[in-house]
Amino acid sequence: MSDQEARHSRRIPQNTRKVIASIVMVLCIAAMFVLPFEVLRVGERLLLLVGVFSYCAYTLHRRWWVPVFAFVVAMFISVYAVGGDLFTHEMISETPLQPLPTLDVSVIPGGESLSWSIAVEEGPRTVFKNAAATVCFYIPDDGLCVVAAHSCGLKTGEALIITPNTEDLVPGIPRSADVLVDSQYGVVLERITCPDPGREQLPLANEEDISVGEEAIIRTLGNGDIRVKVIGFAIVSEGHLLVLELLDDVEVGPGMSGSPIIQSGKVIGFFIGTTLSFIGPDFVLARPAVEVYAELQEYLES
Repeated sequence: MSDQEARHSRRIPQNTRKVIASIVMVLCIAAMFVLPFEVLRVGERLLLLVGVFSYCAYTLHRRWWVPVFAFVVAMFISVYAVGGDLFTHEMISETPLQPLPTLDVSVIPGGESLSWSIAVEEGPRTVFKNAAATVCFYIPDDGLCVVAAHSCGLKTGEALIITPNTEDLVPGIPRSADVLVDSQYGVVLERITCPDPGREQLPLANEEDISVGEEAIIRTLGNGDIRVKVIGFAIVSEGHLLVLELLDDVEVGPGMSGSPIIQSGKVIGFFIGTTLSFIGPDFVLARPAVEVYAELQEYLES
């Protein structure tokens, strides 16, 4: 037998190679879902799995575009599998990523859902556009409140008609309000006072008052208190935010923007949204309470 024939006889049959490649591809995907993120991130093991997956795909079908397509698919699967952990480990800091203001301020926490309509002139006719948000806090005795903790696209001086058909609208909320200012930190409304005269004022939490790793609650008067855990701080497209892990199995989303988040008797932030849902925990985003107040202070204390 010649050397060439001997080498040929020792080659793994093509069908066997394809079976092995298929098994390795399955194991790569399984590893992404099963192995802890702390293991995958050491020595770029996650990227190694993606590379092996792509090579095995090329073994199955020797076309130039196959490993490229396999690489994209593997990256999508890896982000789906470990995206939440990746967000936690790589983007979140246990300390603020920019200095927080230091304030000695107490407010009346909100939690009421406000639904309003605005009269808009469209050509020859007037139409009413509807929106909803949650009260962040009230300023005692001043008839001012802050809602949403983000911009609602309103104009200064605009008159809002508070609609009474919202399920969790608390009796005592006025039927109209005026927009004092609309900013990325929230909307300040005039002529709205807390419907509960006996509600306790709470201080706003400064940086040293926010306990990372400890539980807090999102205060919603319509759905009750929702438990969360403070994970840390992150800078995303919406700005410098608190990141919290949702502990209760409840739906959070549109209309809840502005809900106060309370920890150890202090208001630490205001809910503005959630992150994309990957396998793993659901994350809640909130503006630090002292940042919201500081940015709107000239309107709240004028």
